[in-house]
Amino acid sequence: MKSIIRILLVDDATEILETEKQLLSFHNDFEVVGEAKNGKDAIALVELAKPDIVLMDINMPVMDGIEATRRIAEVAPNTAVIIVSVQEEFQALRGAIQVGAKEYLLKPFTTESLAQSIRTVYHQMERSVRATTTQVLSENFRSRSRVISMLSAKGGVGKSTIAVNVACAMAEKGKKVVLIDLDLFFGDAALLLGYSDLSRNIYTLMLEGDHYLEMVSSYLFTHACGLKVLPAPQQIEQGELISAHYIDDLVKALRASYDYILIDTAPALTDVLFAALETSDETWLVSTADLASIKNNQRLLKALRAVGSEPKLLRHLLVKRGKLSERAVEDVLSLETFSAIDYDPATICSAADVGIPAVLEHRASRAVRDLKHLATKTIAEESRRREPRVKPSRLRFLARGAKG
Repeated sequence: MKSIIRILLVDDATEILETEKQLLSFHNDFEVVGEAKNGKDAIALVELAKPDIVLMDINMPVMDGIEATRRIAEVAPNTAVIIVSVQEEFQALRGAIQVGAKEYLLKPFTTESLAQSIRTVYHQMERSVRATTTQVLSENFRSRSRVISMLSAKGGVGKSTIAVNVACAMAEKGKKVVLIDLDLFFGDAALLLGYSDLSRNIYTLMLEGDHYLEMVSSYLFTHACGLKVLPAPQQIEQGELISAHYIDDLVKALRASYDYILIDTAPALTDVLFAALETSDETWLVSTADLASIKNNQRLLKALRAVGSEPKLLRHLLVKRGKLSERAVEDVLSLETFSAIDYDPATICSAADVGIPAVLEHRASRAVRDLKHLATKTIAEESRRREPRVKPSRLRFLARGAKG
């Protein structure tokens, strides 16, 4: 369904107003909401009718189009002005652009050129307003939302399994959690959760074009535990078409509605990975206790530092599969272990095969206990981070009172 674009016409010549109305009447997505014959009346009508677009003449009595455009930019920043002028008014036209006009049309013009200019400017303004709204929402909710990216240089280390199970454990504790599968070529988060209908995924969401941020919630599927998931594309070539700039906008939009956003990334240095790390509050690096995994993760961290994409807060998760000790792994990576997770293939793999997260079924497993502990630890840490700090002076006062 097309949006109706509300238009105000401003020109001191009646015949011009009539011509513009006639041209606009050929398009069912345009609605003329008012007419004015000078800039002063135009400002009053903008405040009253709140049009999307103003078609503004330059030379008019009482107040010209330049001054009217400047004031409209101040009082109605979500209304766009398109200047309608003749070639001889080129200098004035430059002045109008400088004070806030978004486009100009030279008289005479065709219905096609008029319609194209209006739609182009309208969609530009729409994107700008949406981006501003997303930024405001992101800033408002940033203090209560946490974005965590999962990272590893190797596949098969359990990164996706950890992401799915920790996300489910958090959701079970009443947290609003969304998991984004950014392994765009081979992502299987949805399958690990027993979800087979992948027709709605991050790729088909992006096909919504300018309106994709408004459609995010309808593309998330809900697991029985309460977790929301945005699956990876169904086909490899679809993953190649997803641009990094979408990721930042997507995460900012989701911050407004969720306590935790977990991002499962692919083991590859891509612009999408860099975008995920940039927008994340912390990153969990997953390793197994074998030399190949540790060496590759060491090289990955070095590469990220070299291109200026080192995670803001890096934490190491060690899956205890392999012969290296936890201390040896920490020495190689120069990174303390944030959480060590037992390797229990009988439990974890069997749960994955049937699409049921292990944390929901195998509560006696040591691996499950470790995963649930990681979820609890993360939530507790975040709760402490959000608690208001008591000023030192107040603490000293309380201490003196206790002694007395």
